[in-house]
Amino acid sequence: MLNTSERYIVDSLVTQFWKRGYLTVSRRFGTYLPEPERVGDFEVDVVARQRNKYAIGISINEDELNSAELADKIYYLATRHTKY
Repeated sequence: MLNTSERYIVDSLVTQFWKRGYLTVSRRFGTYLPEPERVGDFEVDVVARQRNKYAIGISINEDELNSAELADKIYYLATRHTKY
């Protein structure tokens, strides 16, 4: 069964992207949009686009927040480039 709090978190991420002028390209738990592909070993919740800029939305739970690998994960995701 789908955890409603996870769906709520993804919906909140999408709402924040919309407020900043981004259009959602793909999202988890969506009905009409495809699920985003994994980036490396990491699961992405939302991919959004604003003109030529892309944004990646991830949700972090409390265990990941206290993990030493969080900085590496953020750095890895932040240094990705599109093929265009």
